Amino acid sequence: MRAFASHGKGRLGMWMLMSGLALFFIAHLIPTFPDVRTRLVGMIGQGPYAGLFSLVSLVSLVLVVGGYGAMQSLGRANPQLWG
Repeated sequence: MRAFASHGKGRLGMWMLMSGLALFFIAHLIPTFPDVRTRLVGMIGQGPYAGLFSLVSLVSLVLVVGGYGAMQSLGRANPQLWG
């Protein structure tokens, strides 16, 4: 039972990694649709749009790096999982 104790961290790390990648992909997909981007800029303005885009990109990058880091320590932390 103890050999599987670190799986919780692995699940959280995988969740962070996958959600960060999805968020990054979706955020960078929006500018490829000119109508959507124009509508968003018209609703909130160019400055706030750029700020929001930057914030979402930064959050997604933090999630990807944090998730990757959590996944890297999973195998080394518990050699019994190696088989």
